[in-house]
Amino acid sequence: MNIEFKDAVFLGETTEINLPIMVNGQSIICIVTFEALEDINPETKTDEPMQQYLSNESQLKSIAERKIRNGQVTSNKVIIYSADVI
Repeated sequence: MNIEFKDAVFLGETTEINLPIMVNGQSIICIVTFEALEDINPETKTDEPMQQYLSNESQLKSIAERKIRNGQVTSNKVIIYSADVI
């Protein structure tokens, strides 16, 4: 399985982070919920969602990759919830 993370990370409609990913040539989006951002690394938590994402980028990408490999993609989306980071 070929998984390629794109650099165009952006804020979603609320405070979630959207991360574009190519999986075997197909575009999907990874949504990192605000709750996941709050819970991923509480001791270094920032008030800025994008900064919190950047501070924990490698761990979040690892979680996204694991979920993709486990077939947890629905409607071209994989979602990282708080339960995924705790």
